[in-house]
Amino acid sequence: MDIDEIEIKVEYNETYETDPLQTISQKNEKNKDEIRTSWFQSKDSDGKLLCQYCNLKYSTVQTLRYHVKKKHTEEATKLLKIIINNKRNCRHICHICKKRFKDMFNLKSHMSEHSIELVKSSCMHCNATFNNTNELTEHIHLKHQKETKMTYMCKLCGYRTSKKSHYSQHRDTHKENKALMCNFCDYKTNYSPNLKIHERTHTNDKPYLCDFKNCDYRSATKSALRSHQLKHYPNENMLFCEKCSYQTVYKQSLKKHLDSHKRNVVSRNANREVNN
Repeated sequence: MDIDEIEIKVEYNETYETDPLQTISQKNEKNKDEIRTSWFQSKDSDGKLLCQYCNLKYSTVQTLRYHVKKKHTEEATKLLKIIINNKRNCRHICHICKKRFKDMFNLKSHMSEHSIELVKSSCMHCNATFNNTNELTEHIHLKHQKETKMTYMCKLCGYRTSKKSHYSQHRDTHKENKALMCNFCDYKTNYSPNLKIHERTHTNDKPYLCDFKNCDYRSATKSALRSHQLKHYPNENMLFCEKCSYQTVYKQSLKKHLDSHKRNVVSRNANREVNN
C-alpha cells in the first residue's frame, strides 16, 4: 500500500480508530519523531511552509507534501503514519477551524471561541460573512452560480450541509454510545455503511474498479473512485484559477490554491507597511 492510498482512506473513511497492532516498542519510540506531526516545520513571515527535512519552502501543504514524498521518501512514510495516528486518536473535529479533539468536553470548550451566529451568516462555499440572509443569498447566486438551499448546521461543531440525511448521520458521530463495533479493532459507529467501509482498511478489500481503459485503479469507497475518475475526463472537469495558470480537476485543491494567493496578498501588504 502506498502513502497516497493511505491518505485516500483517511480522507474518505474518517476512521480515527486506535491501532491495536501498535507494539510497545513503537509506543516508546516517541521523542523527535512524535514531535513531527505536520508536513511543515514552521511558517516564515510570508506564510511559506518550511520543509521538515531541508531548507526548501512552499506556498501550500499540497506542494510541500509532494516534495517530501519525492525527496524524503522514507521520512514521508514514517511521518504520514504519525499524522494518521494522531488524527485517529482525535475523533471530534471543529468544522470551523478544523482542529481535532479527543473528547466532546474539549470540543465544546473550544467552540466557545467561535461565534455560531457568525457561522450561520457565512457562505458554506467560501466562508465569506454577511450582515443578513439577503446579502448571503445574492452572494451565493452571483459568486458561486448556485441556488440557495436550506442549510443544516451542527451547533456542537459548526458542521454544515444542505442534505438532511448527511446532517442526521453527522449528529450520530457526537453520541458517546455507539452500537456497532469493528471486528478487528476498537472503532465504533452508529452507521453501518461507515463500519463496512472502515473494516476494508483491515481486509484491504477494494471492490470499486475504474472502468477507464488500461487503468487498474481500485478503491474501498465509491467516493474515492469518483474522485479518481475526474482525472480521466479533464476537459469536462477542469477547474481554473482566475489569477494564474493553475488548473486542477479537484475543487478542494483549487480552494487551497486560491488560499495561497490570499496569503501572498497579506504578505505583500505587510511588507509595504514595514517599508513605509
